[in-house]
Amino acid sequence: MKPLLQNVLLTLTLTVLTLASPARAQNQDTTRIITPAFASITTRTVVALAEDTARAASSSARAMADSLGFTIIARRPPLNQILDQRHSAVYYVPRDLKAGYLIIVPGRRPDVVWGLVSPDSLRTRIKEYLTFNRELAPGTE
Repeated sequence: MKPLLQNVLLTLTLTVLTLASPARAQNQDTTRIITPAFASITTRTVVALAEDTARAASSSARAMADSLGFTIIARRPPLNQILDQRHSAVYYVPRDLKAGYLIIVPGRRPDVVWGLVSPDSLRTRIKEYLTFNRELAPGTE
């Protein structure tokens, strides 16, 4: 595993272990499910972000994304980061994005679609993303 990804996963593991310690759990509601505030990708992905994940990632949206070679991941907010495991990259999600889509291909910058849109509109945005988005260039020192 790449060092950056190992550090991120170690930090998340330590955070979860700290939150799950018996001393803290005695006074807290333990019925809540803690979901990580990041999504991990390895292939072409559309992250559907909304409280109503069934609506955001409907069967027609999934079929449309699949026809373009994308996978849909449905998540509830907040989503802070997207981890690109193939390129050891971390992308930050805008804090005020409560509903919408993040289109991402490993090695490319993500595109944000604000708000829930129809599958046809999402198809158009994905095609534009594939046409205009460029590969990440290595940084210069």
